[in-house]
Amino acid sequence: MVGYRADQPALFGYLRNHWEAGRDAIESTDRSYARTNQLLAEGPENLDARTLGCVLTAFCDLGVLSVHSSGGGRNLYDLTSYDPERLAVVVAGLDDS
Repeated sequence: MVGYRADQPALFGYLRNHWEAGRDAIESTDRSYARTNQLLAEGPENLDARTLGCVLTAFCDLGVLSVHSSGGGRNLYDLTSYDPERLAVVVAGLDDS
């Protein structure tokens, strides 16, 4: 996580502060694939699209989630690839950074 913090300080900050809301957005939907705005419509009310998008991008960078496709600056996230065990490892690493 130290390397990620150095390479992506803004995304690291979003991740550190909002990972729980990102997790909740993923776990509260029945969708297999979703864009940020779709997750926001069904999930946490305490986030805006930019914040959730940054958290999901960090999840993808760190192997918690993957992008199915992207286009026009809008990612379609593959929620079937969500790995809660990997997220637990990532979250544990936040404390070490």
